[in-house]
Amino acid sequence: MLIDSHIHIFPEIVKNRRQNYSEDDNFRFLYENPSSKIISYDDSLLYMEHDHVDKIWALGFSWKSEKMTDIHNNYIRECSKSDERIIPFASIPSKPFKNAESYIADIKFSGFKGIGEISFYTEIFSEEQWTYIEEIFSSCLKYSLILIMHVNEPVGHYYTGKYVTDFGRLTGLIQKYPDLKIVLSHWGGGIFIYELMPEIRQAFKNVYYDTAASPYLYDQSIYKYASDITGSDKILFGTDYPLLGTGRYLEGMKKSGLTAESINNICSKNAEKLLKVSG
Repeated sequence: MLIDSHIHIFPEIVKNRRQNYSEDDNFRFLYENPSSKIISYDDSLLYMEHDHVDKIWALGFSWKSEKMTDIHNNYIRECSKSDERIIPFASIPSKPFKNAESYIADIKFSGFKGIGEISFYTEIFSEEQWTYIEEIFSSCLKYSLILIMHVNEPVGHYYTGKYVTDFGRLTGLIQKYPDLKIVLSHWGGGIFIYELMPEIRQAFKNVYYDTAASPYLYDQSIYKYASDITGSDKILFGTDYPLLGTGRYLEGMKKSGLTAESINNICSKNAEKLLKVSG
């Protein structure tokens, strides 16, 4: 089985009329350029068929407004109702707002498995922002939701969508909520290396990492090194489709020297295990 735990789908109206949504800073930042691909549910079905993907974790987008977040969440929820292969994840506005906990409670009781990918592309990480992020952490733990968070590597080349997350602040939050099931996208920006420190390994016992964008950032040895540090049971296969399909990821894993068991863990078993926590 192959589960892609990181794919973004959009309502058709956003895909077909992207120019109508450019007032949102985050959306404009990533998708104003027509060459930036946007896909709908129907497109994801073609991808699954072509790349032999059995299930996808359907992620939305970090809109600033509640209105657009609601529209996007409703779309993903409706898609998942008619197709059990679509595992629904809800978004939450990137701009802090009141009653975030009740919003997250509604997400839980609407059938979503988690929240993500949380991203702050055009936001400044102020104290208000970190307070908001902590509220998201606390609420996801309270309602047994998986939390997927966008984290980039703090060094290396720039690309659209890259921003630096304070590893110290992030680690502090993880240490405060050690029972929260968290997926740090894009290998957590490399933060996994600190699991070589015993106290971080203990605090990060429920932290997972996805492989999204790996071929653009690392050579294929990343799979083996990360697996050696964290264990292959903490890595999730994710493509960030439509950024990339499955081919380069699967090829990289095989060439990296991972065992068949480790590849199976990454490609399906870990995602299935994680889903059990959100009922």
